[in-house]
Amino acid sequence: MKIDTRLLTSLLKRTQRQQCVGGKPQNQVTACVLNVASDRVVVTSLVRDGKTSLSKFIIPAESKGGIALPLPDIDRVLGVLSSHSSPVSIQHKDDRLIFKSGKKTTRLTASFNGLAFPHSSDTVTAWQDKSLDLASRFEFDSEHFIGYRMADKSVRQPFFNWTVDANELFEALRCDSMNGQKLNRYTFATENGRVRIGVGEEMKGFTFTDFDGDETIEAFEWTFEGGLDNVLSGIGGNIDLHFLDFRKENQGVRMIINLGERGWVYQAGVL
Repeated sequence: MKIDTRLLTSLLKRTQRQQCVGGKPQNQVTACVLNVASDRVVVTSLVRDGKTSLSKFIIPAESKGGIALPLPDIDRVLGVLSSHSSPVSIQHKDDRLIFKSGKKTTRLTASFNGLAFPHSSDTVTAWQDKSLDLASRFEFDSEHFIGYRMADKSVRQPFFNWTVDANELFEALRCDSMNGQKLNRYTFATENGRVRIGVGEEMKGFTFTDFDGDETIEAFEWTFEGGLDNVLSGIGGNIDLHFLDFRKENQGVRMIINLGERGWVYQAGVL
């Protein structure tokens, strides 16, 4: 596989989706699998708790066929990429990843049998299988989100769909770090045709950002976590947000951030 080093670096950092827990940074994903087709790389991964969030990110690449590359430690791969020029070619052989760019070659130990997370009982392969199984329940028509397929085969459709400029949404979410707060909490609320996003606490700065919406929007309010600002960093253009109602099941509101050809993110709300 040959790929733009900068794009791969961005993909992996987005996949890690660092968030703050108790004021300390924590990667939600430690390992992943690069699934490579002839013209793109796809990474699909659940976060460490195995249920509150799932991401699928896509970038272009060059490959002669479908291959899979295990990355048991994303941080180490990022360290390798930082020393390589672009493009970089990557192959997996004898439980090693081999990176080549220009005259430089780096070998890095990497096995599908590595652990998905420290102290986990799941291998990289097992975690990938769990991730792909859950991802298959989110139904899309081309790049448009349709809904979530329930256990009884019915499809739960969004009760609210919202198109927004990705950079404007990022600017709203990143205020969570104002004055070093890093609460990792983002409250989405709709009222009177307006969408409001609130972050932070007044002791160090509570910030809300208002967006134009639609007068037919159902009023609701729900809080999400999951390092969402890191999902949107560097993403341009319009994106679609879809909100699913699981309140009757006592599972709150859930959100799909649809990045179009660049993938999507599922995030459960805070209960």
